[in-house]
Amino acid sequence: MDTPSEIQFPDILTANTYRWGSSAHASGRRYNERKRQMEVSSFFEKLGFRVTLGEDSLKATIDKIEVYFTYYETCKNVYKTFTVYRDGKKSNITVLRKYANMRTRKIDNLLAAMDRKAA
Repeated sequence: MDTPSEIQFPDILTANTYRWGSSAHASGRRYNERKRQMEVSSFFEKLGFRVTLGEDSLKATIDKIEVYFTYYETCKNVYKTFTVYRDGKKSNITVLRKYANMRTRKIDNLLAAMDRKAA
């Protein structure tokens, strides 16, 4: 079981893609787009978010947190946006880190209680 210090956010969420190069072929660019989108999608699903996938975007929601992520490549550039909203106000990744750590602590406490009850 992951502990709060072991939760690993996908690197793409915090990566600076300014100097990244795109794939030379269209099929490679579409593959990279799907790969990045699925990487982020599976991460948020593991955290319990409701994920909605668009053609080149992703929306993840839970309680009062909304996350928007887009990633796409053109012939020359890589574009990525990652925006977090809490209570309708723009926020940053710290909100997600706090939520993930809180959720993991709750699961750890629940499992510990079940172990004590079984013993």
